[in-house]
Amino acid sequence: MIRVLNCLHRSTLGGGQQRVVEVGEALLAMGVETCVVFPEDQEQRYEQMLRQRKFPYVRLRLPQIRAARRALSNAQFLFGLPRQVASLAKLIRERHSDIVHVNGVTNIGPVMAAIVCRRPVVWHWNDTLTPKWFVAIAKWLLRAPRVRLVAASQAIPDSYDLASVGDRFLGLLPPPVLFADGVETDSIRSNPVGEVPPGTAVLGFVSNLLAAKGALEFVEVVGRLRAEGVQVVGVVAGGVLPGHEQYAERVRQRAALEGNGVQLLGHRNDVAALMNRFDALLFPSHTEAAPIVVLQALARGLPVVATPVGNVVEMLEGLDMPIVSVGDIEAMMVGVRKVIGMSSADRAAYAVKARRRIEGEYSLAAVAERHLAIYKALLGATG
Repeated sequence: MIRVLNCLHRSTLGGGQQRVVEVGEALLAMGVETCVVFPEDQEQRYEQMLRQRKFPYVRLRLPQIRAARRALSNAQFLFGLPRQVASLAKLIRERHSDIVHVNGVTNIGPVMAAIVCRRPVVWHWNDTLTPKWFVAIAKWLLRAPRVRLVAASQAIPDSYDLASVGDRFLGLLPPPVLFADGVETDSIRSNPVGEVPPGTAVLGFVSNLLAAKGALEFVEVVGRLRAEGVQVVGVVAGGVLPGHEQYAERVRQRAALEGNGVQLLGHRNDVAALMNRFDALLFPSHTEAAPIVVLQALARGLPVVATPVGNVVEMLEGLDMPIVSVGDIEAMMVGVRKVIGMSSADRAAYAVKARRRIEGEYSLAAVAERHLAIYKALLGATG
């Protein structure tokens, strides 16, 4: 039995945290036992889910460094780092962990604890938004003999210029698509997609309201299509993150000009169920690693118009979905017209091909197998 300590830097019950559990349960049948460690705070839902599923976990005091330059919070992090490393090192030894799997570029405490304990590390990088000044710190830690890097997509090593890490890069470890995540919740009943006139297409956007995700472009596309007589409404599922309130207000103001033509639903826990109401997804992001929302759309046979960020081109290869340049409103409009005008037969054929893509490369079973291969390679290289 291979014992893995999987270290998360957030305690919120999000898609990433849920996928760690799903993969961990699949790996248990393959001879890998996973224990999750995550920070103590007031958030309880993830812990409740772990208890319900009888999944091993530990909560520790794990303050996180902020990728943004926040002097006070980062000073507090640095002051508490020795205690954090000591606590994690004790846990690694007590659980006789064979491998420490660390999620997040900025999650450096568990990496340092594993180095202290002389345990192999799978450092899982899964975003392209970490400032380069912090990536330089992470690259320094990658020099440690037992630390190895995996990435959610090739866009990550490309974005951070990681050619110098050489054989320390073990390969790609994309997120799995969870087909059971479409359970209807109270939130969809209390704030559903409004009534849509017959013959009107529902165009979806799923992301927090960030400039890097292209929320404003989405609203602009919907508005201009409607002005040209296209029967379409836009539905935005995404919350507002601290520090991005001004941009979110711009999105709200632009959406208000469209009246009922654009619905801002806020943060949602029922994205999969919402997707069942969409006729197409517009994904106008400026930067990504491995966007799970595109994979979720493919799993449901939902046509996609997307920018070529992260590994989107790979995800959509051979599916004849429009891939448009970042910020190109006209191209997005052309792409949306194409996908909402697809015939029933074309949609059905696309859905079959898209589902096969997911099952072959991004299903839970396929991703669990990749985890196992990487863990065995790591133990063989550093054991």
